Amino acid sequence: MPETITTENTTCAPAPTGEAFEKHWFCAAIRKDGTVLLQDSDSPSFFLETLQTSLLAWVDYRTSNFEKDVRTSAEMLGFNPNLTG
Repeated sequence: MPETITTENTTCAPAPTGEAFEKHWFCAAIRKDGTVLLQDSDSPSFFLETLQTSLLAWVDYRTSNFEKDVRTSAEMLGFNPNLTG
């Protein structure tokens, strides 16, 4: 199991055994106040405000057909379609 990571304002520990993020979308973010946010969702629209107000954020999308879903997924997050084309 990974070690707990501690910085001046933030402690980030691994999820307890048995807990998993089961939805297709996942977001990890560090907010301006130093808190760490880990959450999953069925839609990326749930993360849009978090993405705009965080210092650093990561969004992951699990799919069984990347080629089919990449363009739509990127557009849902506000990326230009030419980026994935």
